[in-house]
Amino acid sequence: GINAEYGLVFRNKLMQYQGINLPDLLRRAIDQHEPVRREAETVLESFEKVPGFSVEILNTLTLSDQQTRFVGIVYLKKIVDKYWKQHSKTAYVIDEKEKAHIRENLLRVTIQEENHVVAVQMALVIGKISRLDFPDPWENLLSQLLSISQNTTGIPQTRSFLVLYHVVKVLSSRRLPTHKRQFTDIAIFLLEFITTIWRDSLDNFLNSLASPVLC
Repeated sequence: GINAEYGLVFRNKLMQYQGINLPDLLRRAIDQHEPVRREAETVLESFEKVPGFSVEILNTLTLSDQQTRFVGIVYLKKIVDKYWKQHSKTAYVIDEKEKAHIRENLLRVTIQEENHVVAVQMALVIGKISRLDFPDPWENLLSQLLSISQNTTGIPQTRSFLVLYHVVKVLSSRRLPTHKRQFTDIAIFLLEFITTIWRDSLDNFLNSLASPVLC
């Protein structure tokens, strides 16, 4: 799989720094001691153009340590900003297979994220990617979000609405005529969807008020 393919390249690079793994580096990047923090930031910066770095960062987002997840998603956002789009013919850009892996798995990780602050950062990254990759090649993004919001409850449903908000916000800001026409179609569909959810929620609320209270 892609984790094995890219992970080998990244781990070979990481072997230069004995006794350090990626979660450790991420935690050191926010250390209170400036020398420790600067060293970690320098090492992380040296990894940015290593194939598979974004995949390895994504893997840290499933760890139990909330602080590591937060720093990890902040770094992933930085990588997306710098290397997702080809800025010049000679500039480094993330491999298409690596991008596909991020698109496929970041949403899955986001809807399971329990911490709201971390989840917001994840939603922002998905929004940034959607600005460049929706509807092609991320054509199923909205259908995935709507399916999750309709067929789940609790945290996954809440996170799907959070991501949907940031995606719609980003898509509405695109200025090309083609993008504006796409957003018009999306807005009409989403209005119907949101109206349905609002009606269902209102009915449930009114029914709960009408139900007798058992003492």
